[in-house]
Amino acid sequence: ILLVGAGDIAQVALMNLAKQGANRITIINRTLQKAHDMARPFQAQVRPFSELYEAMQEADIVLTSTAAKQPIIKTELTRDLMNRRKNRPLFLIDIAVPRDIEPNIRDLYNTFLYDIDDLEQVVAKTLDARRKEIPQAENIIEQEIASLQEWLATQKVVSTIKELSLHMEELRQQTVEKNRKHFLQEDWDQMDKFSKSLLKAIMHSPYMQLHNGDHGCGRCTIRQVFGLE
Repeated sequence: ILLVGAGDIAQVALMNLAKQGANRITIINRTLQKAHDMARPFQAQVRPFSELYEAMQEADIVLTSTAAKQPIIKTELTRDLMNRRKNRPLFLIDIAVPRDIEPNIRDLYNTFLYDIDDLEQVVAKTLDARRKEIPQAENIIEQEIASLQEWLATQKVVSTIKELSLHMEELRQQTVEKNRKHFLQEDWDQMDKFSKSLLKAIMHSPYMQLHNGDHGCGRCTIRQVFGLE
């Protein structure tokens, strides 16, 4: 792959090419140092601008993105180049504005030229296909948000139930301990079991309301009723 130009667009192209597995990349730029700086992280080769057509002779793909005001790749020179290549296919991508490559090059045998207009058509088709997926994506997002909200509400209820249970158990233990003196020692175990059973019966309904009821006002009301605030 031959990259002609070392601007921002060329750097983005280089990163994407490397990500796709391209490992034989050559960079040509009028400012040689800038080409070296861009090539270094990707271990790409660098050649001077004067060797443009020599580098094109070896390339399978040429991507241009220079700031030249006139085309830098000419039809007649490319025709001679294709003869030297024995008409081995050459794929050219011109993403420069104005154009880097003369449009008549696409008329040469086994030479395939794509420019900004062609790429815009590809982008438009891709965007259209992605737009058609938007309703399905939004539906998935709405379902996930609803599930998340339900899960968060459940976590708050579970936390409140645990806190309420601990609070009521502390009250039960304090009350049992306070009233032990009114019972015989041999009855203390029965008193403890009875108080647990009574507390379970009393709290059954509030627990069920918390678990199954409204996760907003219902929780606040229960917390206030039992003094958790």
